[in-house]
Amino acid sequence: MRKFSETSVRLQARSGRLCVINKGKVYDVTDFGNKHPGGRELLQEHAGLDVTHVMTSHDYHKHSSAATDILNQYYIGELESESRNNNKTDLVDMNQPLVEQIPVLGDKYFEWVHRPTDKHIRLFKSDLAEFFTESYWWLVPVYWVPIMFILLHWCVSNLQTEPVVWMGFINGGMTVTPSALPILFIMGIVLWTLAEYIIHRWIFHLHPPTSWPSLMKLHFMLHGQHHKAPMDKYRLVFPPLPASILALMIYGSFAIFWPKAVCQGLFAGTILGYIFYDLTHYYLHHGTPGFGYFRSLKKYHVKHHFHDQQKGFGISSKLWDYPFGTLISDD
Repeated sequence: MRKFSETSVRLQARSGRLCVINKGKVYDVTDFGNKHPGGRELLQEHAGLDVTHVMTSHDYHKHSSAATDILNQYYIGELESESRNNNKTDLVDMNQPLVEQIPVLGDKYFEWVHRPTDKHIRLFKSDLAEFFTESYWWLVPVYWVPIMFILLHWCVSNLQTEPVVWMGFINGGMTVTPSALPILFIMGIVLWTLAEYIIHRWIFHLHPPTSWPSLMKLHFMLHGQHHKAPMDKYRLVFPPLPASILALMIYGSFAIFWPKAVCQGLFAGTILGYIFYDLTHYYLHHGTPGFGYFRSLKKYHVKHHFHDQQKGFGISSKLWDYPFGTLISDD
């Protein structure tokens, strides 16, 4: 049986889900919103709150047994008292920088990091170190779009100067000219979707061994802090410095298999895929999607945070969750 704290219910409401508490049980009535006789706005007004009094009081509208039956169809779990949660997390002072405190959690770390808070958290005591862990969403296109165009320019220039013969050991190989750039660019975008899935699943959701405190800290800095504070708007996109380190690693892996000019075209597409991913991630947490695709993604990503953190690793798309068997069902 799934357990929810009052904080996690409030966070789901802030994420756009119409979650309410009634008699110690938690319900997600998002899909019922437009059918509610009192209108969706009334549910939005009480999202994240305990509606036990509202359901029974004549001051509002005493709901019938039929209304309770409908509500039960949207049951998602039980409310767990904050006092029980606090007993498990009192080793950590949430008002102090967190990274150095992480090792003391030991085997409680993975459970603790998936019990979210709706407050801003600080990672480091040093203001300089803290500066490099935060980023505004608009820095992503400002920083990466020029790099993408530089790579495109280099790719075209290099291929014009000297077309590349790739995989020459197979029937003379394949000659790559500037006309192939659109194909390389699209391939780069697709490669990013796979990289996004791999990084999110097997690096960001790695269960760090408690015997390696440095790995626990690294995991928390890379992704654990996002699950701990999922609505912290300054930690929803990658800051330029760590993103650049990751980019160099991905480019290096490309260079193992492809010539330089081909890598440049592929990586330009990969950068566009990354930009779309990071901005989508921010939008899913802080936007109110009206378009069906993003509305579905928002619902899906909320489930990843609050229902099943070991599934739903696709963020900009669900593409790779299908073949890898990590799709979160709509139930």
